[in-house]
Amino acid sequence: MLKAEFGVRFRILHVNAKEIRLFQNPFLVDIDEAQPSYQFELAELQNCDVLKDAFKPNSLIDFYAALPNDTYAPVA
Repeated sequence: MLKAEFGVRFRILHVNAKEIRLFQNPFLVDIDEAQPSYQFELAELQNCDVLKDAFKPNSLIDFYAALPNDTYAPVA
């Protein structure tokens, strides 16, 4: 019964899997598969070595808090 309940409650995660992966690690997301509203910012983000280096040692919360909001508003 518990296994069935988990299956029902977490089924929706599969629907949003791409968006979840986008925010877990924006450097591994295929830009062409991302929503059009994110593609430009993802391209800039993935080509910025400073942000790549900042992403590695920090938590997700610290990384997203450090993103310049004027440049990466859709993903920040």
